[in-house]
Amino acid sequence: MPTPSLYTLNDDNGDITVHDSTAVATAGGYLWNHRLLLNMTCQGYANVHFMQPEPASYSCGPALEAKTFLQPEHQYYPGHPGRFFYFHDKQADYRFSAPYAPVNARHDRFAFDIKKHQLSWTIEHKHWRIELCVHLPQHEVAEFWSLSITNTDNQLRTLQHCSCFNIGNQSWMNQSATYEPTLGALVANKVTPYQKTADYAKQQHYLEQTYLLSEQVPDSWTASLRDFLGEGDWQQPQSLLYEELDREPAIYETPLAALQFSRDYLPGERQCFRFVFGPAKDHSSIRRIRDDHLSAAGFAASLEAALQRARQWQPKIHLQSPDDKLNHFVNHWLCRQVIYHGETQRLTTDPQTRNYLQDAMGMCFIDPAIMRTALLTTLAQQHSNGEVPDGILLHPDAELKYINQIPHSDHAAWLPICLAVYIDETADTELMFASIGYADSTVKAPLWLHIDKAMDYLRNNLDERNLSLIAEGDWCDPMNMVGHQGKGVSAWLSMATAWSFQLWGALCQRINKPKKADYWLQQARRLNQSINDYFWQDSWYARGITDAGRTFGTPKDEEGQIFLNPQSWALLCGAADSDKLPHIIHAVQQHLMTAHGPQMLAPPYTRMHQDIGRLTQKFPGVAENGSVYCHAAAFYLYALWQQGKTDEAFAVLDSLITDPSNCRQRGQLPVYIPNYFRGAPQLYPQHLGRSSRLFNTGTVAWVLRAIVEELCGLKGCEEGLHIQPKLPSHWPSLTATRTFRGHRFDLRVTRNTALSAPKIQVNGQRLKTSVLSLEGLATHCVLDVQLPAPQKE
Repeated sequence: MPTPSLYTLNDDNGDITVHDSTAVATAGGYLWNHRLLLNMTCQGYANVHFMQPEPASYSCGPALEAKTFLQPEHQYYPGHPGRFFYFHDKQADYRFSAPYAPVNARHDRFAFDIKKHQLSWTIEHKHWRIELCVHLPQHEVAEFWSLSITNTDNQLRTLQHCSCFNIGNQSWMNQSATYEPTLGALVANKVTPYQKTADYAKQQHYLEQTYLLSEQVPDSWTASLRDFLGEGDWQQPQSLLYEELDREPAIYETPLAALQFSRDYLPGERQCFRFVFGPAKDHSSIRRIRDDHLSAAGFAASLEAALQRARQWQPKIHLQSPDDKLNHFVNHWLCRQVIYHGETQRLTTDPQTRNYLQDAMGMCFIDPAIMRTALLTTLAQQHSNGEVPDGILLHPDAELKYINQIPHSDHAAWLPICLAVYIDETADTELMFASIGYADSTVKAPLWLHIDKAMDYLRNNLDERNLSLIAEGDWCDPMNMVGHQGKGVSAWLSMATAWSFQLWGALCQRINKPKKADYWLQQARRLNQSINDYFWQDSWYARGITDAGRTFGTPKDEEGQIFLNPQSWALLCGAADSDKLPHIIHAVQQHLMTAHGPQMLAPPYTRMHQDIGRLTQKFPGVAENGSVYCHAAAFYLYALWQQGKTDEAFAVLDSLITDPSNCRQRGQLPVYIPNYFRGAPQLYPQHLGRSSRLFNTGTVAWVLRAIVEELCGLKGCEEGLHIQPKLPSHWPSLTATRTFRGHRFDLRVTRNTALSAPKIQVNGQRLKTSVLSLEGLATHCVLDVQLPAPQKE
């Protein structure tokens, strides 16, 4: 378990408490509601995005920033947006700040508490105890901050404090800020730049004001970043050396919100301050926020609502295993990250189709209705020729942007992969006959026909070798020059297509279409044969063949010799038989595995390879160029579990979850799995394992699926529940609770060396097969599973 000097875990509620403000300076937590995401570090730096409907921000850096998406390995610096509170003890004349930055004075005691519904700090510095808390209301785009100050001395003391929130450089066209006494708020105004006349109308609903509301009237204020810093810096702003701030507005210059208060405190006295920070349309909306929320009762009601909302996120799976680290993450944080993706669609109005479907797939184990909606939404935007768009539009004003403007070949393949999970979880085969239109036609067709057309589209994307053309990318977006001339093929996509054909064939059988089923299963077999003919390289599978006919991802390559995804998906689609399996596992272990998990490829590229694309321009060991890309690692662990390689699968899962032994190196806490950890140990061993700290990732949907279906072995099927736990060999037992189709199942798994085959009992009655019918079954069932001793390989 974690040492108290760094962080501690509360197994009852999942809270994590950080005890050192500098040991893992980037350690942080995130909060969200349907329109707002706030990411805070333990030191007080912040990233914030809200939707209007496209991503925007009301707290920026000192220079104009591009509004794109969350960036990996985000760097923090003096002047980076944050929520800072400066303090000056008037008697002893010392200064400090909370949470820690920007003054960076070491506190006598520091505690940063990450809860599911709020982030809070408790700080003791000489004669003072500072308590900070932030939470997000359910239905407002705003941050609710409370500050409590206690005099821990035995004499009267005077403390001056300044609440300083970054607003930042918002517009080169028009920006200003001043204090509005009638509102009790410092308010900044801006005009979002535009060039096209048509964009003016779109921006009329934008929230163009940023405000810092204070429950108490400040003694002084400033709205000018220039005047606040003066000849000082963020660690010691010149304006704080004087008795009062200068009450200067920002007149076409970078604004900030700085409110100063000076109070006397009796011995033991505690005083509370409340603030609301966020964007607004106009003064009337700011006044409404004040009237509705800015009070002790308003904050208490909002915090209670946030707590109740967090309690609704209780996972549908609960573990008690020999691994405390896994238990804590699964029971408290994994499903929360899955729900974040399912609720917000990563704060975009045009999520990539593959991301949208996989994020919704994870929700099958929490709220399957979200997956159902995602399928219907996706297929309503499909073209009548079967093509699935690169992105799904979720708002009437949304348009395809960035990577969604580049043609990728894989999106249709995700439909059966994700649909199969939904059908297994719900047995809702009626969905297959739901009538849906096409994006380019008034004709409607049943959902099953939409999927069938998507499979036809994939089949028509095969070349004369019966391999999948890659166009300008597949799942790996930056692999954009392998097939841009229309000839290059992807091993991974060929495998994903084969697996999709298999899954679709099985689903056709479930809806009584045997001829369709036979056809697609035959297509899968043919495709697997081609995969083996062209991609098997004696010990592992190649990644693809370029437009010029060069096979890459082979032992002959100096860089990019082996890729992880083709090995995983060859197992998933059945191209790799039992003879190839040990070779694949050995190759991955020898060439890709690190202490932080398997790298996506190795060795990483160190220069541009024009027949592969911009992937090779990424820094070695970062993102797709040889990091431990957690999404790919999740495919691999799921594939290993499917093959019964439980120890190897569990080792990969274990590597993805941060613990005290690696949190300093990674720079994050175990409240999420990031999209990658750095790889390239031969080139940059000192940076191996550094986390991207980016929690947008399709990883968690697959991890949740693997834990539910493979580790616990509680997988939905047509007849009911398929029970087949797959424990790592060093585990003697496992208990778990899972809700499934209105039933609660308490699972107890133990080892019995006298058995040669698993023994399953349901409420004390022996089950003759591994499939449990739900017909007439009690709503609460106890499953006792005895496993034979693990086989030695």
